[in-house]
Amino acid sequence: MWRLRCNMTRAATLRGVAALCTAAVLAVGGGAARANDDTARILGAEILVVRADLAQIAKPDLPPMHRTGFVKRIDGALGMIPWLLIAAGDPDAAAQVEEWQRDWTGDVRQGARLDKVLKELSSRHPLDVSAFDIGVSHADLAEARAIHEAYCAGCHDGYGTGDPQVELASRDLFWMARDEATEQFLARLVNGVKGDETIGFVNPLTDKQIAALWKLYTYH
Repeated sequence: MWRLRCNMTRAATLRGVAALCTAAVLAVGGGAARANDDTARILGAEILVVRADLAQIAKPDLPPMHRTGFVKRIDGALGMIPWLLIAAGDPDAAAQVEEWQRDWTGDVRQGARLDKVLKELSSRHPLDVSAFDIGVSHADLAEARAIHEAYCAGCHDGYGTGDPQVELASRDLFWMARDEATEQFLARLVNGVKGDETIGFVNPLTDKQIAALWKLYTYH
């Protein structure tokens, strides 16, 4: 039985690696369409997650340790995104992002310029939110609450903006849902929730479960 790992702050690099490995296996096995869909979703989500992290480091009151953690996470994502772009058939954009990673220092003004680049890139490789922007029932929300209590609450509930002495501190998910742009927070749910090694670290939740969690954190 796999275990669910919920962390909205740490890098989704393992998810990206898993996506590329899964894409290769599916392509060999004749599942190229599914592989392309998985890669497109993870790519679109990861671009949004980086933009969310850039918004965090732009905050003047962000604790120094948090800033260091986000800068490192962005650097890791800038190393993974080119691989996803190549898999998505966009080598020119991949080369552009590689240049940004080589020059990345974490400076706030540099971050603002990078955000403009990623905004344009996101328009070409968007996260398709239609699978999650759906109606959810009371039963769906109850299941989402149970998932949260079982797998997420222990590390996230009551932590607010996170321990200022920890680089990639766990933050309260209900607070995050209100602090960040709604699609950027959804992207964290898509790429930040992972299973364990027995299922290749992929997100084990269904689209409806992710949708219900999104609604739970945002409106409840």
